[in-house]
Amino acid sequence: MIGHIGRGGSAMDAVAFSHIGNGRDSHEDNYLLQGEYIRPNQQRRMSQNSGEVAYSVARGMNRFLVAVSDGMGGHSSGEIASGMTVEYFLEHEAELFSEPYPQEALSKHIAALNRKVCQLSDTRKEYHGMGATLSLVLCDGVRWTAAQVGDSRIYLYTQGGLHQLSTDHTEGQRLYDLSLLTQEDLKKFPSRKALYKYIGRPGELVADVFPLSPPVDNSFLLLCSDGLTDVVSDQEIEDVLSGPGNEEEKAEQLMRIAEGRNAPWGDNITVLLARITKDGGDSR
Repeated sequence: MIGHIGRGGSAMDAVAFSHIGNGRDSHEDNYLLQGEYIRPNQQRRMSQNSGEVAYSVARGMNRFLVAVSDGMGGHSSGEIASGMTVEYFLEHEAELFSEPYPQEALSKHIAALNRKVCQLSDTRKEYHGMGATLSLVLCDGVRWTAAQVGDSRIYLYTQGGLHQLSTDHTEGQRLYDLSLLTQEDLKKFPSRKALYKYIGRPGELVADVFPLSPPVDNSFLLLCSDGLTDVVSDQEIEDVLSGPGNEEEKAEQLMRIAEGRNAPWGDNITVLLARITKDGGDSR
């Protein structure tokens, strides 16, 4: 959905790429970009053809809800969980644009989604234990709000450099934040990737939901799954975003770097990259 907010706001041009990765037989990543996401029939095709890449593009958005979700649970259940996640927010997108308190609304919706995924997991044996991450940014035309569950990530790149806006909900990150692990310890910690918070976690889920300052002109907003960040460093991401090319070329470059480094058992890779510009006039 596209809305206009008048002069002085921000506009966004965005692209999303999603690759099954090397050696995977299922595609459990998903994204949401201007109503586009990876539908079940496309996921099945990608699972049968490892060379297929999901691709979506959106131009001139003044208000938007973008998201990346990485499913887990094996077989088909991971793709069900990530698909349910992005479909839920597509269904509630218009409602969220009109909410007077977007942080509170997002928190409630994520908790409701979690209950929905847990219920399906409990009632369908084949989906038992499924879950998904969520990295989401909502702009209602004036206010910017982010939400995070799991270890997909949200970054902002400005001329001042690359900044990770989200916090990973992993045991490794939790222990590092408590100063119980050093950076060197973290690399060798066996449970560093274990998630303690995700969509589908039993019990009441409290997501990280926080406001964002409107990005400056010509900055980049990056949402990605850990298929990128597990093999491409923050410095390398910054080097790509500061280099030549438009958002489409940069996003594809990041995806291809990750694809080239993925071992035969490598992960799915999803990159959603948006360039933010000042909106100088009517874009309807």
